[in-house]
Order: sequence, then C-alpha cells, then structure tokens
Amino acid sequence: MSNSELWQQYRLLLLKADFVVTYSALSDEIPIEEIPNFELIEDKPKFVVPPTHKIEPKEVAKEIQNNMLLASPLAVFRRRHLPNQGSASTENVSLGAFSVAALGLATVSRSRFAKCSRDIAPTLGVHAKHKQLCLARSPSPTPCHLIFLPGQKFDLTGTRKGRGFGWYDRLLAELPSDWIRVGIATESQLENITLIRNPWDQPIDWLIWKKKNYWEIIETKQKNRLS
Repeated sequence: MSNSELWQQYRLLLLKADFVVTYSALSDEIPIEEIPNFELIEDKPKFVVPPTHKIEPKEVAKEIQNNMLLASPLAVFRRRHLPNQGSASTENVSLGAFSVAALGLATVSRSRFAKCSRDIAPTLGVHAKHKQLCLARSPSPTPCHLIFLPGQKFDLTGTRKGRGFGWYDRLLAELPSDWIRVGIATESQLENITLIRNPWDQPIDWLIWKKKNYWEIIETKQKNRLS
C-alpha cells in the first residue's frame, strides 16, 4: 500500500470512529491536538487518560467503557427524550421526520447519527424512507473504537515500549482487543532496529511519527494478535 493510501485509510479510521481514547501528554510526548487530521475526531465522544499513573489501569478501563456506553446514541436519546422510561418499550413514540434536530443530537457526528437510526428506528416505527436515508449515511454498522498511545520507543513491527512500569500494557489488556491502537511518536522515539517484545508488551496497529516538518505513517499488520 502506498503512502498516500495509508493516509487515506488513516483518515477513514478517524471518520468512522464512534469513540476515541486519547492521553494527557507529558513534556516529552506529542499533544494529541497536534496529530494529523485531529479535527476529524475533535467533536467525537472521547475519554482522556489522566496524566498520573497512580490510578490502576483496571479502574481506568472501567471508566473508559462506562463513558463509551454513556456516549452511545441510544443512551443520549434516552436521557434527552425518555427520562422516565428507562428500558421500557418505546413503540408509541413518534419522531416525525427523524431528523438530527428531532433527536436533539445536533452535535452528534454523522456516523453516530446513522448508528442511532439503526438502534432506535426499529422500535419507534420510523417511516421507511427516513430510516433508509439514515442507514445510507454510514456504509458499515461495525463499531470502530480508537485508542491513541504515547510511548518512549516504537519499532516498525508494532512493538511499543513505555516508561518501564507496564501501565499502558495493563490498560490495553483490560480493553476489548479489537479496538484499534495508534501509536504517536517523535522521530527520536522510532527505533530502526526490532525491539524485543516481552510477553506482556501490547503491540499497536498503526504508528504515526513526526519528523522535522512532516509526519510519517505505517500500518504494522498486528491484527493477527486477535486470532
């Protein structure tokens, strides 16, 4: 795959993302706001990992997944429009034209709006043509969750090394394995040699690193970790 095709795939990942986990950059790490095409995820539901690692990764993982559930389109709809119904049936609710404004989700991304239509339309008796319009907005119903990772050392095979405490490795072990992992590095943090990967080292799927005036990108082909 050419470099331009890799960047196109990367941008598609950002566009498709339903939920994003980022980090609070330390002095030797690149702020997440500086990564290429950050504007594509700026308004998406996200969780920022706290800068201190005194919190147990398992607890942070629970908070991440709780935030993800609260940010889901169905949860947002229920909070705004069905505050007293909880999980009760909504068969008699009418959404009229089923527009973004009707849902009260004007700031929700297009992909999340489409997902909302898939979740809610079958139970609300939405007119077929409006349901089809909503479904057409998103080519894939598969959820896409991204986690951006800092590090001290990376190699081109997807091995990542942190500060030696294994905090992010333990966090990744607690999160669903199909979440897409994107490493963020400076040029000095990229190793030309293959790093030794210990059994507890969690690999990454994509790596983007900043050179002097531009960025480079690779896909590490580590999806075989899911098998």
